[in-house]
Amino acid sequence: MKIYRVGIIGCGRIGSLLEEDPLRGKPCTHAGGFNTLPNARIVAGCDIDLPRLKRFGKQWNVGNLYSDYREMLHEEGLDIVCIATWTHLHSPMVLYSVKAGVKGIFCEKPIATNMKNAREMVRNCERKKIPLVINHERRWDSYYRKAADIIRSGKIGEIRTIIGNALSWKPEKLPVNRYGGGALFHDGTHLTDLLLLFGGPVDWVSGHENRPHGRKFIEETAYAMLGFKNGTCGFIEGGGARKYFNFELDIQGSEGRLL
Repeated sequence: MKIYRVGIIGCGRIGSLLEEDPLRGKPCTHAGGFNTLPNARIVAGCDIDLPRLKRFGKQWNVGNLYSDYREMLHEEGLDIVCIATWTHLHSPMVLYSVKAGVKGIFCEKPIATNMKNAREMVRNCERKKIPLVINHERRWDSYYRKAADIIRSGKIGEIRTIIGNALSWKPEKLPVNRYGGGALFHDGTHLTDLLLLFGGPVDWVSGHENRPHGRKFIEETAYAMLGFKNGTCGFIEGGGARKYFNFELDIQGSEGRLL
């Protein structure tokens, strides 16, 4: 059995640290996931925070540690690179990984801070036939798989409406060019992926946003109505300046409903 050499860029919360949270199911990080695979071995890690990098190395028994991802890519001959960094760094790291000749890229969501960078990432990976996987893992969660099975079985009839909420607190005044967007852009990318899973391809979208600090800064709230090609209607909301967090899907069929 071939063992794939994996290098992880970004050893923070989603990269590694959340694995230490006793309240979370395991694995719950990129490192934890790769560590469970019999045909993958984490051979290198990279982070600009040196204490965190050493912590990563100790936790996963990885000796090859780097503060520069380019050096890691040059030195390690990686099969797979995992990118678990801030969103504005995804694009340059993916493009450099393509040039370095990796065979596969697993990148944290959202894919990029803007569509230009996202398209360039996809185009370069397709040109080199390198799989680029974005971490929208919720569609593989057992609860959502069960919901998909129920829908396919016809138990709730034809899907009429899908409502999704990713509600959270009022954001700080953060620039778009670094952070991309607010709650709908970050946690909401999971929600968007699930709407596509249950509703299929989208025909049209009508959106609205509330940006109290202007267009150069991330939105407080974003909403959209969606028309799916199969006739289903959708509504999605992110943010909302709530004093609580809520991630919810309401799938309404002609004969039943899933919450």
